[in-house]
Amino acid sequence: MQDIYMVLLLAAIFVLFAGFMQWCDRAIQEEDKR
Repeated sequence: MQDIYMVLLLAAIFVLFAGFMQWCDRAIQEEDKR
C-alpha cells in the first residue's frame, strides 16, 4: 500500500516541478520582450 503513496508523491513532485519550469520559461520570455 505504501508503494502507491510513493508513486503519487513522485507524480505530484514531477507535476509541480514541470509546472514551475514552464512558469519560469514564460517569465524569462516576458523579460526578454522588454
